[in-house]
Amino acid sequence: MHAQTRSIKRKITEPRPRGSYLLYPEAIKKWTLFEMKKRLTDIEIWDKPWFRKLAPADKCAIMFIKDKCDNVGVWIPDMELAEVYIGAPVDWQTLPDRCNGNIEILENGKWWIPDFCEFQYGELCEETNNKARLSYIKLLKKHKLWDRFLDHSEGSTSGLGESHMDSQEKEKDKDKEKDKEKDKEKDKEKENAKARARKRDTSQENAQELLEYYKKLTGKVKIRKIPKEVTARLTEGYTVEEGKKVILFKFLRWWGDPDKKEWVNLTTLFRPSHFEEYLSQAEQGLEQMLRQAYKDFQKKFYDENMNKPLEVRKSLKIPTFEEFKQDYAFIEDRMNSPP
Repeated sequence: MHAQTRSIKRKITEPRPRGSYLLYPEAIKKWTLFEMKKRLTDIEIWDKPWFRKLAPADKCAIMFIKDKCDNVGVWIPDMELAEVYIGAPVDWQTLPDRCNGNIEILENGKWWIPDFCEFQYGELCEETNNKARLSYIKLLKKHKLWDRFLDHSEGSTSGLGESHMDSQEKEKDKDKEKDKEKDKEKDKEKENAKARARKRDTSQENAQELLEYYKKLTGKVKIRKIPKEVTARLTEGYTVEEGKKVILFKFLRWWGDPDKKEWVNLTTLFRPSHFEEYLSQAEQGLEQMLRQAYKDFQKKFYDENMNKPLEVRKSLKIPTFEEFKQDYAFIEDRMNSPP
């Protein structure tokens, strides 16, 4: 048992031999945890002029270095391996000079990204109790870069320094922002509630207007209750004018037919499975039907009044088509009433 455990530990610290997962399946999980690294990436780098000017292979080289460097941004140059991954040759001699100071070549030939630690971890301080941060400081000292890192951090722009404030201050600011967002959400919800209430009131008023129009048109004056279908269509965004079009269109089409007259009711006309189709029909055919109704009205008007005395006929005024179209129900009342 002990021999197998020692063998597994030795395996995960050495290059993984082919087929080792068959012998030591427990090591696969440890290998994954040991080898997998997650790092922050600067998405704004693609907008920076110096990076945009680089050739595609140079951009890949920058990304390769950032991914393959150690935990403090130091990369042991392996240009041959890098070009295998990149798939194209890179001018390594001039690359650092074209990186706007983001890569430095150390005395021992290794390459260093000065901003790496500050971007990944924020402020590093020897007084911290965080073991991970202490390990980064120890590694910087091992590379003899700790003093240079501190000098670089002090020389950073104020904007960069402010973005890496103390973690406690960050948390406080985050909490304040969260509270502000919560307050905004509450205010927004209140406004939405008021808007919904106003919309309900408006829908109720509009529904009452449609009911009165229907009663005036059909003569069914005893109706008091507004069908829920009417309010539902108004809440969906349909207008009073569209509702009147449907009522008038179907009234003209069905009211004179004994078999279909009963269909001229608000529940049927505003039913969700019917209303949109009826509205489309009304918008296409209502004008033509009104013109025909106006012609019938003119004929009836003249027939009923042609035998009256001349003085009476001169006092009569037939409404225009626009007047007729604006208030068909009122015209019907006049048409059916005695002179």
